[in-house]
Amino acid sequence: MITPSYQNFVEYRARANPCVSRLSNYLQHECVGKSKVTYLDYTNQSLEPRRIDVPEDEISQLLNMSPSVSTRFVFVENISPGLMIPLGEKLMVMVATSLIQLLDSRRSILEAINTKRLTFLALIFVPLAWVSSLFSISDGYNPGHDLFWVYFATALPVPAVVLLLSALPYGKIAIAAKSYKAQVRNNGMRLLGELV
Repeated sequence: MITPSYQNFVEYRARANPCVSRLSNYLQHECVGKSKVTYLDYTNQSLEPRRIDVPEDEISQLLNMSPSVSTRFVFVENISPGLMIPLGEKLMVMVATSLIQLLDSRRSILEAINTKRLTFLALIFVPLAWVSSLFSISDGYNPGHDLFWVYFATALPVPAVVLLLSALPYGKIAIAAKSYKAQVRNNGMRLLGELV
């Protein structure tokens, strides 16, 4: 029989989770056998679980046929020590897979932050490089000449304009432009740039 402390734990968890509630009913009303594994598969949360009672010698088949996307409860009752290794390996594979997924998501977040920094640097230095290449055509704008101040007067506002343009909410602007076009067409007017 199941120890009262474990059954109390399941009943406590059953208050918050309907799956565990069904599990609590199973533990209270079903007789528990010896030397078997009870496997409850919750593939669809709205349906009752598929229950499989497996003898010891068929535990490897159970581990191979269990889908990885379902929520599972596995109860091992009076199992031999030789079967603890396959069960432990199966559980460790699930834990390792979830840890790898967490590490991959953290790495992708860090890469996104680094890409954002690189994009910000490009938004500043590309306009400055363009202005410097534009003013390098004429000798009057080189350092030491009288018109060198024009370079700074032009080079400083250009990155500011580029940064302001990059901060615009282009998704909202596109939606507003589409609604304006639809409103103009409904009123029978032509848009600027349309063929006559």
